[in-house]
Amino acid sequence: MKIAIDADQVFLDFFGTWKDFAEKVLGRNLKTLNDSYDLYYHYGLSLQEIFKVAVLFEDAGLWGEIRPIPEAIEVLEGLLDRGHEIHVITGIPSSFIAQREAQLKEIFPKHFNKRFFLHLSKNPYIWFSQAPSKELILKRLKPVFYCDDLWFHCEEAQKAGVPIIKRIRSVHDGGGKPVVGIEVCSDLPEAIAQLLDTNK
Repeated sequence: MKIAIDADQVFLDFFGTWKDFAEKVLGRNLKTLNDSYDLYYHYGLSLQEIFKVAVLFEDAGLWGEIRPIPEAIEVLEGLLDRGHEIHVITGIPSSFIAQREAQLKEIFPKHFNKRFFLHLSKNPYIWFSQAPSKELILKRLKPVFYCDDLWFHCEEAQKAGVPIIKRIRSVHDGGGKPVVGIEVCSDLPEAIAQLLDTNK
């Protein structure tokens, strides 16, 4: 079975990694003020603080050190060991894709570029991105399943004709309005359990 997934907040904890680093840089504890996807509102930071943390985060090479979510990694390893094919579609800045690739090779050494593949997609927040949209990548891949923490990427999967789509609840609101016909799961293990149950 061909499965496609997002990375951050699906099996990599970007928000947790970013928050821990930001607290060290800013020298104070950050409180979650709301469930906004935008870090500016989520933690009530100034634009100067966001910029400072972002620059130092990138300089520290942390796009290649996002904390894995253990339960999600375990589920993915189980799928790979059973012969399923997994395609990760990520919208990080293109200059850091090598860092992400190195991290995923380390996490999935037996399967990387054999049953586990990485694809760079356009990020709507990066206007100069030359990468294809997730919709175009999904149209080409034709997976039976896709999951993401952002509503607009779930909508792209819907437009691409992916049969089963799940939105992962995560720690934010999904960055937009809910999409009709797409179920929300608490995490990747729940989404995959539902997929496997459907395909018995």
